[in-house]
Amino acid sequence: MLLIFTTASTTSIASDLTVTLSNKSAGIDITPLPPSSQIHTEIGYLRHENSRHLYHADLHAQGQTVIANLPATTGLGFRTMVFDEKNVDGISAGFGGFINLNIPEVPGLSVAGSLHIAPSILSFSDLSGYQWIDLKSRYRVIQNADLLVGYRYVHSGLEEMDNRTIESSFYVGLRYLF
Repeated sequence: MLLIFTTASTTSIASDLTVTLSNKSAGIDITPLPPSSQIHTEIGYLRHENSRHLYHADLHAQGQTVIANLPATTGLGFRTMVFDEKNVDGISAGFGGFINLNIPEVPGLSVAGSLHIAPSILSFSDLSGYQWIDLKSRYRVIQNADLLVGYRYVHSGLEEMDNRTIESSFYVGLRYLF
């Protein structure tokens, strides 16, 4: 209930809201600052069918650049992840970044990726680090909505257990721009 209230109140000041679905998980991400900002912030929630809950908060410095003659937005910064599953929980802070490449030959099409890695020294409770990879392609259907398809992989070390893949799935989604 608190998540619904927070989401509803945040969307009124959000720059964009992304909702993703796979056969085993559902996620929501909120970006409060406009894309023109030099700071990129994001908060998100991912629920996996096995009562796994992942929360994350991002803070990146971002800027515009050109890579292989393609306009790009890149960011470098931090992602804090909170993991909760039955008797296992933890928090971990990671470093990483993202890149979003626009494809000029196909107006509205972009490809994006992000990678964040947390060492065990920045992990607490049952976590001993994580790797979070997200690859996606977006297509702007109308001025304020994108369709997206992607792949998300989250892997973590858990104390007193073997390493575990927390999430590994292809997903589809919608991104709403405000």
